[in-house]
Amino acid sequence: MTKENLPLLAIWLVPAILSIIALANLPYGYYQFLRIVVCIAAGYLTYREYKLKNGLNAWVIIFSLLAILFNPFISIHLTRAVWAFFNVVCAAIFIVHLIIQIRKNNFFGKI
Repeated sequence: MTKENLPLLAIWLVPAILSIIALANLPYGYYQFLRIVVCIAAGYLTYREYKLKNGLNAWVIIFSLLAILFNPFISIHLTRAVWAFFNVVCAAIFIVHLIIQIRKNNFFGKI
């Protein structure tokens, strides 16, 4: 891993960290920002996985579902407790995917 490639870590770490912070009682604007960040990151990782594997796989489906759940255009209204659960799951998904990519030496892939 070189210094030039370190900003790529943000694709996984920023949504994960923001999802954990979302467990606190914050203004609604923060959650709108979270939706934008998670949707963009999940969309990018969906595209990346699709290109690397030349088709559908479990990660493509998981990140697609995350992008749909957190999309900022059509809000899905759930209770605070349900959103807290999804925030923890979202953070775990991004972290687990990052760890798997690093272990496979596929961190930077072809994209």
